Amino acid sequence: MCSMAKAKRENLRDLVKLGISVGDAFSLQRLARQLQRYHEHACNYGLTPQQEKTEARREGVVRDLLRGYGLSFTIQGDPRGWPIIIGNLDPTLAPRVCPYN
Repeated sequence: MCSMAKAKRENLRDLVKLGISVGDAFSLQRLARQLQRYHEHACNYGLTPQQEKTEARREGVVRDLLRGYGLSFTIQGDPRGWPIIIGNLDPTLAPRVCPYN
């Protein structure tokens, strides 16, 4: 298993290989961390209406960003997995967005 810093760098490299700019790749990683926290909170405690609105806004930002690159994606809410899966419908084959700090 690699360190979180190494995993984040490798993920950034993979996102740039998909044609995503470095700035947008950093934004996706930040959004993935935020969504991961919301998914954990929703699983453990549930979300307040305000948190649900904020989560929906963040998902909308991800949608707009990735559609700008013509990429398909899935946002999966299981806190044990990757929050954003880009590409294939089979999550074992798709590039993922790193949720690490």
